[in-house]
Amino acid sequence: MGTVNIYANRFMVFNETSDFVIKFGVAFPENKEVAWNAIVYLSPSTAKELAIVLSQAVAEYEKELQTDIPVSSSTDSGADDNVLQ
Repeated sequence: MGTVNIYANRFMVFNETSDFVIKFGVAFPENKEVAWNAIVYLSPSTAKELAIVLSQAVAEYEKELQTDIPVSSSTDSGADDNVLQ
């Protein structure tokens, strides 16, 4: 199986009994629709590791570019909830 590259500007995070699930998609502002195109299942320990590494990477990026990345509002795209459910 080869690697698949996708672009995502929206996500949703869910937890199930033994996994975390992250759904990735692309929001289309003109019709407030989100086309969901990938789902990733992670063990709790892998999800925690991803959260730590991603947080560190964003902090380094902001420091290098001397910027503060704004967080978009989920209501801008029609994605009602990006948070853990």
